[in-house]
Amino acid sequence: MGPAAAIPFTDQLGNWLLSIFSIEVWGVLASWFSGFATLAVVFLALGLQIWYERTRRPKLRLSYRKSDDDDNRYVALNGNRQPLSEVEEQAVEELWLRMNIVNDSRATARDVELRFIYSMKEGNKIKEDRPSWWFKVANLNTFSVPIPPKFKQPFDIAYVKNCDGVDDDLHFFLAIVPPDMKEWTVEKQRIESQKSNKLEVGVQYRLVFAVVSSNANATYYELKIKASDRVKHDIARNRLQGPDALRRRLEVIGPVVVDAP
Repeated sequence: MGPAAAIPFTDQLGNWLLSIFSIEVWGVLASWFSGFATLAVVFLALGLQIWYERTRRPKLRLSYRKSDDDDNRYVALNGNRQPLSEVEEQAVEELWLRMNIVNDSRATARDVELRFIYSMKEGNKIKEDRPSWWFKVANLNTFSVPIPPKFKQPFDIAYVKNCDGVDDDLHFFLAIVPPDMKEWTVEKQRIESQKSNKLEVGVQYRLVFAVVSSNANATYYELKIKASDRVKHDIARNRLQGPDALRRRLEVIGPVVVDAP
């Protein structure tokens, strides 16, 4: 046969099938590669987002200074529950214990709360029956607040109350509030009427609570507080004691960071 002899049909069919198969294989490989590349881009974007959020997560800490008058705020009230003037009758005095949540980061901490976890009396390993509610934001009628960068926000923890002309010693309360928090004058009456908020004078309490935010890690703290008993040189218990005497009687240890319960 001459050089121009026709290629056998079977060889032509084989070459055609091989070309089709090669096209299909490369098409599948291209699709797989495109899919893997898309997944890699998605995972890389998610990883970068997680990394960015972690580096931008607010860093919150709790602070308290015994020597700071703002952290141990003395308030004198009259019968109408207004600040006293020099001519008004002195009827009630209170000393409020406050903790400050400090935002040391450059990002705003959202929905920051100081969540009460539990309390124990000194020498007792049984948790007291108190609701796991919230400590009140100082000067605001709420328990949740955003905290801007490089800002500190005080929260009310507890307070002692003394009434002029009443033959009774200090009253001691936790400032924990429920989710349906009322207008402050109503809420304060509820705080003082509920057994779960009352503390005994002369007993040390161990409080465990958490700093919580929707965009920051929760941190747990322990605080020991006590309203000490009267001593001989104290003013009569049916008279106002004054800020120095109340600050002396309110004993505070901590706060310190602890593991989650």
